[in-house]
Amino acid sequence: MDTKMDKIVLYYHRYNKSSSSHIEEELDSVEALEKRLLELRDLLAGRDQSGKTQYIPAVDVRVLDINDNRTNDDIGLDESYMSIALDENSMLLFYDASRDCYLNSVGDPTNNETTEELYDFGQPCETSMKYIIPYQDALDCLKYWVTNKHIDSSTGILTDNWW
Repeated sequence: MDTKMDKIVLYYHRYNKSSSSHIEEELDSVEALEKRLLELRDLLAGRDQSGKTQYIPAVDVRVLDINDNRTNDDIGLDESYMSIALDENSMLLFYDASRDCYLNSVGDPTNNETTEELYDFGQPCETSMKYIIPYQDALDCLKYWVTNKHIDSSTGILTDNWW
């Protein structure tokens, strides 16, 4: 990623007892992205009073021109974005604006069991275990996309099979 021409924009929800808020952050490097995702993993985790995880948060990531001042809501589906679940058992969702299609991660395509935790990609929901991949694999795919602005299809992590 050319930091003189691009910026990384994170978009996520933050919940408290009575409401939720939408937050956007701008970052200037892949290293800053990786560090911030680790911080958000703990900050955003939905836990009950006993500390048990109730839902796994996700963050949307976009790569935009440094002079692009649109908000996430203004952009809509005009630009590609990748969402990453912030847990050891992660998941990726990718919207490819050039093809107007969604891709998702695939770990074990034969595992149709439902996850115990809810994954929060805008709202908490159950998902199939077949979409779950290790966090490091998800992070590596995200970093590749942020750096190169395209998906490395040779990894086999993302597929056109949208849930």
